[in-house]
Amino acid sequence: MLVNIALIGSGWFCPLAAASNRNLFPINQDKDTAIIAFKIEQAKQFYYADTPNYDSTYTYLNQALDLSVAQSDAYFAYTIYELYSEILYKNGHYREALDYYFKMLDLLDETKEQAAILESKKEYAVLYRNIGVCMSWIDWEQALDYFIKSLEKTEEIHAINPDYLEINEIQLLDHYNLGVCYFHLNNWDAALPETLTALEMSRKLGNIRLEMYAVEILAKIYEQQNDFYHASQMYQLFTHLKDSVANVTWKKELSQIESQNSLEKQLMESEWNRQFSLSQQVHRNGRTLFIAVFLFFLLVFMLLLYLNQRLRKKKNRLEQQYLLLENENRTLKNRQSKEEEALTPKSTGKDVKPNVEEPVWNEYSVLFQQLHQDFYSNLQQQHPNLTPNEKKLSAFIRLNMSSKEISSITFQSVKSIEIARSRLRHKLKLKRDTNLNAYLQGF
Repeated sequence: MLVNIALIGSGWFCPLAAASNRNLFPINQDKDTAIIAFKIEQAKQFYYADTPNYDSTYTYLNQALDLSVAQSDAYFAYTIYELYSEILYKNGHYREALDYYFKMLDLLDETKEQAAILESKKEYAVLYRNIGVCMSWIDWEQALDYFIKSLEKTEEIHAINPDYLEINEIQLLDHYNLGVCYFHLNNWDAALPETLTALEMSRKLGNIRLEMYAVEILAKIYEQQNDFYHASQMYQLFTHLKDSVANVTWKKELSQIESQNSLEKQLMESEWNRQFSLSQQVHRNGRTLFIAVFLFFLLVFMLLLYLNQRLRKKKNRLEQQYLLLENENRTLKNRQSKEEEALTPKSTGKDVKPNVEEPVWNEYSVLFQQLHQDFYSNLQQQHPNLTPNEKKLSAFIRLNMSSKEISSITFQSVKSIEIARSRLRHKLKLKRDTNLNAYLQGF
């Protein structure tokens, strides 16, 4: 339940999503929720990809949310709101993220009487903390209220079960967050004891990174109070802890490398022993079997060598073709620049038009009409108000071309293509859960 806090500029906080617990919500055995879980996983794959696809992420999340509402499944609705809030927070939409946090809070209020007491209070503590972290970007005083609520929940848990150690990290973060809030509200007298408590708890729990953060805030508090002696001590301690954190990080990375090397060594030894045992067995089975195995591996080796040569030739041929295409694109781009200089100033229309060279488009158009003969007629019949450039963009999308690929052909930025796709969706009057590519495949 740890928050990844980073003191970089004004970015004090970076919250983790609440750890939603299935035991907190009623389970309806009569409903099949597998499809909901599948769509949530699909949304996560698009969101956590190296290049997030927000269009597909929202499409699957919206479908999953509609199904969860239809089946009255609070757990999956809670999980979907959780992912929505994370995406919005990550992209700086803090007020919208808060809307989903409060929806999660409403669901938790509806089910708290059916849940285990400790689990329910723990979930409240985490959710209050996340609301406070998100609220800190908007209003420090309101953020303070939610951090206090989170701390109150952790204290209630300790009152019920003093040995419930899982809550210690949350309580540590609450004291730290309160110190930061009071610091930003210029209430040094209130910030000091909260931060000192966070420092003491971080040392007890062995959290050296949070100890470093707490020491830096203490230095700033002492500095504001004109206690330069203690401020100097804290800054010196911060430098020492910063070096220690870097050293711990380096040792951890070194340990991971050593563990990986050790594992690879064991795998190599295991493979060697396996190969040696296999050769001994082949030898015992007779010379004929050995020769057969030898010839087999020789054949495999020759086949791999042959395939490798073919791949090399193919790679060289593709590289040559790529260079030719690149030269052609450069020539077309230069020609286009010269032609644009001779033209009158462009209109300032709002439509983003793909700037496709006619020879290039003609080649694509001939190929496209051969493969999809009825596409343009069907598209014209259902959407007669589309411009020629919007029809061209529709054809590119129908060919499963990405925005980046279209950009390389039209000499426009990827962002411009994305805007054009969005306006095309609007002109086609597509719903938010309808995939544009899938829709155009139907023509």
